[in-house]
Amino acid sequence: MDKHTRKVMFSKSDNVWLTPLDLFDDLQKTFDLQLDPCAEKAHPLPGVASISVDENGLNRDWDSNTYINPPYSAIQLWVEKAIYQASKWRNSNHYVLLLPSRTGRPWFRLLLRYANAICFIEKRLKFSNSTNSAPFDSLIAVVGKRLSYPQVQVLEKYGAVI
Repeated sequence: MDKHTRKVMFSKSDNVWLTPLDLFDDLQKTFDLQLDPCAEKAHPLPGVASISVDENGLNRDWDSNTYINPPYSAIQLWVEKAIYQASKWRNSNHYVLLLPSRTGRPWFRLLLRYANAICFIEKRLKFSNSTNSAPFDSLIAVVGKRLSYPQVQVLEKYGAVI
């Protein structure tokens, strides 16, 4: 791994990776996503209510199907919040998280216990704010409401699902 790749993967300077819009479109249609509690103010996702990072979505309730692509410096907090919200709303909503695939992290172990599905994305994503593919692998995790077979099939388009 070259110096630049290592720096990007393990630094907090590249904290925000904007969701690829084609991926978001698929996820929004599949899970009827209605809220983005960690939106980038200058780049809100289409068709969902947004709470900007500055407004701190961690301090709000997520009472609808929610999409979470958190700042990568605070993934643990956002995973814990998604799990809490799923429990609070008695698993009546989907909480869909787009995260780097870092299987040794404590937040990943939480997802293994609480997620209904984890999709390991086969190809490295080209995030909307990047000219190249990401220097890391990604995953999609779904917490809360159980998935239907058609929802699992959509995730399978992107990679292996457990």
